[in-house]
Amino acid sequence: MRRLLAVTPLLLVAACNGCLTPGEGEGEGEGPVDPEVEIERPFPRYTSSTRSVLLRTNPDGTSFISTFEPVGTAEIGGETYTHYLDDAPSGSAEVDATVREQDILIAHATFDSTITEGLGLPAQGDATFEPVISLPRGAPVGEPQLFALTGTAVVGGALPVPINTTAQFTVSDDDVEVVTPMGVLRGCSAFDATGVARNFFAAETTISGAGTFCPTFGLVTGRISEPASMAGLGLDVLGSADAADLGEGWSTVYKVAVLGVGGTGPFRLSSFDAHQANDADKETHAKMYLEVRWADDARAQTQDSPYLTPSFHTILGVFANDALAQHPSLLFPEDNAAGIVTWSVLVDQAAKNEADNGIAYGIDVNYDASFSAIRAAARIVYKVVQ
Repeated sequence: MRRLLAVTPLLLVAACNGCLTPGEGEGEGEGPVDPEVEIERPFPRYTSSTRSVLLRTNPDGTSFISTFEPVGTAEIGGETYTHYLDDAPSGSAEVDATVREQDILIAHATFDSTITEGLGLPAQGDATFEPVISLPRGAPVGEPQLFALTGTAVVGGALPVPINTTAQFTVSDDDVEVVTPMGVLRGCSAFDATGVARNFFAAETTISGAGTFCPTFGLVTGRISEPASMAGLGLDVLGSADAADLGEGWSTVYKVAVLGVGGTGPFRLSSFDAHQANDADKETHAKMYLEVRWADDARAQTQDSPYLTPSFHTILGVFANDALAQHPSLLFPEDNAAGIVTWSVLVDQAAKNEADNGIAYGIDVNYDASFSAIRAAARIVYKVVQ
């Protein structure tokens, strides 16, 4: 429950400030879709369909990796909300929310976590917020933004109990550099947040924290500083993945992740991820692009090349590819001005010899988990079979 009250709202606030407004999506420009242009676009902004991978830290210093991702929709009060799942192993949470141009609405949440003794909160619950929580987007620097978490929680079939928390967040700077496991992220915003939770006996507990968010990733860091029982609870972004329809039958998938020490394991990206189907046209060339850099910024400014083995493939075959070569970053152009050295490779291929149409194009990266951390980012642009 403490994760629901303390971390998830901060995540949603930050995601809200980083989400797209209508017309800002990938491939929303004027004119016909040009895959040559689409493959070179910077990594897109956080959207309501982005899957985030997070390094979560407990107050005792232990950590684990979880995902925060949309898994469907929910109808509540005649409105359609996106259903998000936070799969933290020590206490999951599910949230029903919708992103609008001016704010984000949170209508419902369930939680399964350990009892937070300092707050007197239940271990399990199902809360419908009445009225629906409204969190503003695009908060200006220095102006506190107020919101409330009010409603009821039903615990184990018992009678409803009240939820009553008031909070505010304030953006302190809208152009900061943030050190993350993926390296230094630039052009981010920093915020402070404070809330007052009232338990069933009307006792008040102040919850304070701080974080940073970037338009590309939503929330990238978050830390709780009080109460003492929750101090150190936090998260850092380890990666994200998303997909978009570009128009005229073209689609794209893209992903970024940390590999090596402290990373998330094998890197896999497939056109299948866009629609959960093998729907790529074997007759039309797909563009598959991969770029990597050291996660540590100091090492990333050297000529030291990471040792890895990428694979560009379909379900049945593998494409030949050039070796990784130094090239200015396409996905994160802000790194170029900072002197970051990026290694990349592009494969432009079709699979006309495959027997059946409706295939999948993919990129895999094999990198030893004991090696120094790297950041891998990739994009596939492909034509959907008609």
